[in-house]
Amino acid sequence: MHQLEKFSLQGFRSIKQLDDFSLGPITVLIGANGSGKSNLIGFFRMMNHMMLGGLQPFLQSGGGASNLLHFGPKQTRFLSADLVFRSDQGLNTYHCELTFAAVDRLMFVNEELKFQVNGSNYPKIIPIENNEPVESQLSRYLDQNRRTERFIKGFLDKTRVFHFHDTSVTSQMRNYCDPRDARYLLAEGGNLAAVLLRLRQEFPANYHRVVAGVNTVFPELKDFDFEPDGTNGRGLLLRWRPTSNPAEVFGPAHLSDGTLRMIALVTLFNLPDPMSSWMIILDEPELGLHPAAEAYLASLVRSTSQNTQILLSTQSATLVDQFKPSEVVVAEMRNSVSTFARLSEEKLGPWLKQYTLGEAWRKNVFGGRPE
Repeated sequence: MHQLEKFSLQGFRSIKQLDDFSLGPITVLIGANGSGKSNLIGFFRMMNHMMLGGLQPFLQSGGGASNLLHFGPKQTRFLSADLVFRSDQGLNTYHCELTFAAVDRLMFVNEELKFQVNGSNYPKIIPIENNEPVESQLSRYLDQNRRTERFIKGFLDKTRVFHFHDTSVTSQMRNYCDPRDARYLLAEGGNLAAVLLRLRQEFPANYHRVVAGVNTVFPELKDFDFEPDGTNGRGLLLRWRPTSNPAEVFGPAHLSDGTLRMIALVTLFNLPDPMSSWMIILDEPELGLHPAAEAYLASLVRSTSQNTQILLSTQSATLVDQFKPSEVVVAEMRNSVSTFARLSEEKLGPWLKQYTLGEAWRKNVFGGRPE
């Protein structure tokens, strides 16, 4: 499996310096509010925009570069990152360095790639000439014959951050969407109905797994019911039929917040290869879920991690109970700087003979105590 093996990050929000942060198939971030979990995930959200050539609009929407730099530009002028990806042939590294510039922007000072073939100690450096330093030049790379560039760009394109928190009456998941917008699931799930329709039409096995999975935690849902394209000129709505009366058709207004989020999560973890990610990043996916649904969510994470790398943050001790100590990283804020430390099963051994991992977390055995 291709994976992001480790990364380093300097100067990003509360992360002053993070060196060689290693990731496995599953990495679970825990910690109190304000410890830096969301900042770490926010870096990957920025990378999503960078690979679309949209760094500057991303900065503007977040209040400018000053809000991203550690303690602002007066203390931190540069932001840099190194991401090391493992492929079948070897290690592929993406390096970028950005500096604060006028009009509250970030500009690229350096952007380069490295490739180190398996068995070699000498990486090949591949510079990226940047004549327009306001955006990443890797985001515009189109030469399909250069494997390192293609692999890193492809991995970053398929590393996606998801958060299905907005389930209000005005959220996109509860409203109409374009049935043609189904190439992949959007970060906030705004095209959920379109993705489900595509699964039913093109990938029926995946679709039936979604329906069965949702039914596991919400037995009242028998199946989804999709309007024809363009009904009332408004597109597609997430409609469903209840088990108790399959002749009835309900809309998303009849779904609880937790159920709607669970539908999005089950869909995400059952996407076929053409629509799937190489790395899934989730920010507190347990929001509004019943403990039994959290256990099912963990089983989805476990099965999906065999082919897709997963990084998630959580505040739930119940969800943490479903993972191994070696998969858990504790985020803490010390002197206004975020630190990240992976748990040791060996050190926790005596505690885990008496308590579950989540119970040990509640007792503040290893820090990062949940609020």
